[in-house]
Amino acid sequence: MLQQPAILKALATKKAYTSHAEKLVKHPLSPEGKWVLDNYKSWYESKDKDIDFNVFPDYCFAVRHPNMSTDKQELYSVIIQNIISADDSVADDIISNWCRDDRVLDINYSIESYLDGTGTIDSVTQTIREAGELDAVEATDDVLTIDNVTFGKEDLERLKWNLGCLNDCTAGIGGGNLAIVFASSNVGKSSFVISEVVNFIPQIPDDKYIIWFNNEEELKLLYARHVSCVAGKKTSEIKENWDAYSKGFVKHFGDKIVGIDSGNITRGKVTSILDKYPPAVVVFNNLDKIQKGNDMAMHKELGALYQWGRELAKDYNTAVIAVCQASDNAAGKSMLTQNMMQDSRVDKCGEADIIIGIGRAALEEGQTEEVRDETGNVFRYINVCKNKLDEGTIEGKRESYLNMVKLNTSTGKYSDITKQEFN
Repeated sequence: MLQQPAILKALATKKAYTSHAEKLVKHPLSPEGKWVLDNYKSWYESKDKDIDFNVFPDYCFAVRHPNMSTDKQELYSVIIQNIISADDSVADDIISNWCRDDRVLDINYSIESYLDGTGTIDSVTQTIREAGELDAVEATDDVLTIDNVTFGKEDLERLKWNLGCLNDCTAGIGGGNLAIVFASSNVGKSSFVISEVVNFIPQIPDDKYIIWFNNEEELKLLYARHVSCVAGKKTSEIKENWDAYSKGFVKHFGDKIVGIDSGNITRGKVTSILDKYPPAVVVFNNLDKIQKGNDMAMHKELGALYQWGRELAKDYNTAVIAVCQASDNAAGKSMLTQNMMQDSRVDKCGEADIIIGIGRAALEEGQTEEVRDETGNVFRYINVCKNKLDEGTIEGKRESYLNMVKLNTSTGKYSDITKQEFN
């Protein structure tokens, strides 16, 4: 039964179900698996489209089995979630193996037909040739030569950063890029990303979204902070007048931010959301806490987790921003370096195109509050620890590029310090 969730995930398209459901005689399902398969059959007969796991549970419980007991609903809900979380690559391999079995059967049938006199040698040759062509297509799907390369508009366009210092050292961030942002607690990691996100929104296509996978603070507070950043008002004022401010935000920017608020975000849930809402930018706050199936990602799995984040960026042609914590050795430091990232010895650093550390000045002896400018802003230090992105506006500015910026702690807005302010 170990492959049952992946087998059922493989059959979650009408084409795969129609072609391969009968093969389950070789893969006997549990009674619960048969229950799911029966609901698949009913879904395909009534809806004539692929399984949509966002509504499939409601279809099973509200439409087909409205009188099911709570205990059974909970059991089958877990089973459905396991299907959603099943490894896509395993499901794809299952389909590939089934297709290969079909081709073998076709060849065997054509040979048997020839031997009993009902077929011809030409039909055998043709069947073998077609099977070989299909195998060749499957084997070379991802092969690309220089002569076949084109750079379209979407390949050349990059999202410009809110902070000019980041545009100085990069040409922006875009599809296929993975960025890691790290800092100590209460330095302003979320505020940094929010400042960048609200700057990205006007730049993204109409059919794309900003996706927030949020397992840190409450999602509605996160939304209030986006509006606060744009409106230049305290978050408390935004919440008190939410209807007016939120309508103004949507009118200006569109309803382009899709947030997932859960402490139990799995990889399967991530891909199902990205399939439904095509992303321009995906934010994980905090990627280290994303779960693999039903098991929390442990230290030894973090490298693979960031590799998965990189693969998402490529597969969905989106920018991925992963937020994580700084380690204890970053406390009180202005310039955060890559080795100050929590679990930096794990392979997660190697997957990133750009790593941004956010530091703040250590308090002097006897000092209890951060130094602020005349308007109440505090100061932060942005260091680009790693940079594989295209070069920005200043030639040669790539890594170890420390900049002082300011943060309005009332609105969560990051901004550059002008030369006049610096002097």
